[in-house]
Amino acid sequence: MPSPRRQRLDLRALLRLRATRMVLLGGVLVGIALAISAALTLSHALSPEAFAAMAGEGFEREIHVERVQLELGRTVRLRIEGIQIEGLGSAAAAEIELRRRPLIHGKLRARVVRFEDPKIVLHRGPGGEFLPVFQPGEGGNLSDLPAFEAGGGEIRIVQGAKLTAVVRLKTLTLGRFDADHSAPLVLSGNATGGDGRWHTHPLQVRGRLVQTPERIELLDGFARARRVGAVWWSGRDARARFIYRDGRLEIASLDVRGFGGNWHVSGVAWLRGGMRLDLATRVDGVDFASLLSALDGRGPETDADLGTLRMRWDPLRVPWRGGPRFEEGNGVGHLRVTGGRLPGTSLLGSWVGLEPEPTPVESFSALTQLHDARLHSDALRLVTGDYTLEAQGSVGLDRTVALEGRLDLAGDLLLPKGATLLPTVPVTIGGLLPHPDIDAHVSRLPGGAVTGAVQKVGGVIGAAGRKVGGGLGAAGQKIGDALGR
Repeated sequence: MPSPRRQRLDLRALLRLRATRMVLLGGVLVGIALAISAALTLSHALSPEAFAAMAGEGFEREIHVERVQLELGRTVRLRIEGIQIEGLGSAAAAEIELRRRPLIHGKLRARVVRFEDPKIVLHRGPGGEFLPVFQPGEGGNLSDLPAFEAGGGEIRIVQGAKLTAVVRLKTLTLGRFDADHSAPLVLSGNATGGDGRWHTHPLQVRGRLVQTPERIELLDGFARARRVGAVWWSGRDARARFIYRDGRLEIASLDVRGFGGNWHVSGVAWLRGGMRLDLATRVDGVDFASLLSALDGRGPETDADLGTLRMRWDPLRVPWRGGPRFEEGNGVGHLRVTGGRLPGTSLLGSWVGLEPEPTPVESFSALTQLHDARLHSDALRLVTGDYTLEAQGSVGLDRTVALEGRLDLAGDLLLPKGATLLPTVPVTIGGLLPHPDIDAHVSRLPGGAVTGAVQKVGGVIGAAGRKVGGGLGAAGQKIGDALGR
């Protein structure tokens, strides 16, 4: 049995515990009463004009609202309708979650602002840089700003009076700013620009938004999109890591699928002084016929088989005005195509009396330079089942061809070992891709060379040479006539 002293100690402890609980409960009740009193006072005294004045003072922008409504629940909220924010845009409505402690003192301090169907305008300066969104006031402190969220709506990016891009939002979240003026940003939606000449959808972006006194920056950026396109180019499953600062977009990596292959890009997109790209590009496994078809404006689908393209460009410098302007670009690259078939009739197939078929391609390679809207090369080599072509000259982005080279026919398939069908034939290639005009300069060959070739294969070659003419057109006919004499 407890002693009387122990009973007295237990009774005192119980009384102290009950007293503490009553004090805490009283404090909570007083706090709730003060919050309700302040909220009710605000609900009666807070007109749209008064709210706009208070919010504008903290936001450092002039704000106009049409209606303010107080909502009491687990949190104290304001519902605002008909919002206009000077220099930033508008919203159909917003729900503002208020901080409790400032509310007790009759002050409005927002914790989170959730916009409904906002129309946000971001301004770019004359040099292309994004201008600050928030005005922090004399102290320069952005940490007092609430977090912002949005469902639906759009962001319109303008430079002067020109609309440069539109982001149609699905969701937007901008967290609270910390001491270094940065805040986490996450958005999703669709983006278009250049009067619809480029697009990406659905788009997801995340990063860390930084506001300096002069501009906005985005660090640790990551973006992905299911579909992307610019002018004639189209792709899917794009992923990019980047940062944006000081008027330039620094691309650490951009990977996208396009025309059946993989495209990898790194480099810088400059926004100051007119947008331009300075890139290193690697392409692998692209369907060459689909790429040419899209470039020609006929769309990416084609039944032709022109082989598989691999290429590297480093550097590749291209202006951007509503999309890449390759015709004004310059760069150094290496191209290689393997497999596929050239349009027309196989020379060897015609020679031995087989059914006419397109010419099979083993490989095409070229070291090339891009300038003046043309691809220039001093080392172009095309190897087919019928011949080997080595040439130099240029191919225009408009598909025009201007090449000079030499053609070696694959005569070893028809002649005994060690025999020669025909010496190297000088050729000029012009016209348009993918059906260029080939002119073989048979008259430039030494007469003894032609005579020697004819003597080795006999009169069969004369008839066969004329068959070749049917396969190669005017160029083949010249060769056939020369062999038939």
